[in-house]
Amino acid sequence: MNKNISVKKFIIIISVVIGILLLIAFGFMKYWEISYLGGTYNYQDDLYRLTPPTGLLKTCGVVVKVENGSAYIMPTLEKPIILEPEKNTTDKDYNSTIHYIFENNKFDLKKEQEVTITYHYEKDKESKYKYNAIIDNIEIEKEKSDIEIPRDIILDAYSSKENVSIEIDKSKSDSEKLVFTVTDNNEYKYDYSKMRYIINENDELFWREIQKISDLPREEQYQIDENGIVNIEVDWSKVYGKLEKGKYRLTLQTLNKSRKSVINPEIIEYPDCGVILTIDFEVKSNGKLKFTYMNVG
Repeated sequence: MNKNISVKKFIIIISVVIGILLLIAFGFMKYWEISYLGGTYNYQDDLYRLTPPTGLLKTCGVVVKVENGSAYIMPTLEKPIILEPEKNTTDKDYNSTIHYIFENNKFDLKKEQEVTITYHYEKDKESKYKYNAIIDNIEIEKEKSDIEIPRDIILDAYSSKENVSIEIDKSKSDSEKLVFTVTDNNEYKYDYSKMRYIINENDELFWREIQKISDLPREEQYQIDENGIVNIEVDWSKVYGKLEKGKYRLTLQTLNKSRKSVINPEIIEYPDCGVILTIDFEVKSNGKLKFTYMNVG
């Protein structure tokens, strides 16, 4: 009898635990959908909200790019102006988006124009967690703006990491260094002038930085030629020593320079003008390298 009661208690406890885990999983899925589908023209996670401001909104910006019927606009206001406060049903603090992309450039916009955008949000017909920004009107304030477009905004509009490739020189690479070539085929090239590297080891569960043998700097400087080619050699022998048999990841990242925010000059920003190069490799027992993964992010 007591044994049956114990089994029933065990089943009840397990059922409760499974129920809680399912609720957590369901909540995470909803949060993911809200976070990543919560807006049409903005990909910043912190700007997505369940309920955006209602009524007409206004922001100002500069047209950075117009191509194939789409326009890329950099806002110059920190926050949109609520034109109909009496209709606003939310007190959430919305920032202006980094950029707007209009799939159909029905407003006949041109590069370098200064514009005022009037828009509102509507619920998406297919998802109750998604709101679309509907553009009501765009007024041209200036045909040629005096506002300087930061390089990171230009790169975001025109360049793609997909146009950057890595080629390993296996004959020169060993357990103390990697030698490879980066080719940047973008019209506007990313910044490779100053980069920092780190070596992580895979313990079958996590990637962790391997123990250093010195505190020497891990910064490297490179130059990109007129053809978009960067010759890179990362020699870690004096920082990490010679790598033993195992699985490793080299990460080489651009050290971005700071600049004053376009929207608020009192704010210092670190623009994404560079790249993160990732190379996974395995050191065999004979010291030879096997490359398993390469990525430009």
